[in-house]
Amino acid sequence: MSEIDRDKLLSIGMIKQSHLANRDRRLSKDLEAYKRLRMNGLQPPRVDGSARLESEAVTPLEVQTGVVMSNLPAEERRKMAKRLDVLEFSPAKFLR
Repeated sequence: MSEIDRDKLLSIGMIKQSHLANRDRRLSKDLEAYKRLRMNGLQPPRVDGSARLESEAVTPLEVQTGVVMSNLPAEERRKMAKRLDVLEFSPAKFLR
């Protein structure tokens, strides 16, 4: 094996190791956020992405569905959630 091939393999290994370390850090943050959301009575759809939901979602509906309506101002999102809550909207009922 030439020195260039060996260097390429080492580079690939370091990139892969770095990628795995980044993924582990992200999943650790997601797991902690998921636990905090659950302790507050909210149910995110999955662990992956929970940190983003915790920081960006302004309504329980956004957390439950995993969809942050970032194209709308926060106040509009709150008003919409309040109207849906009055209608007893439940994503589980909607998805049946």
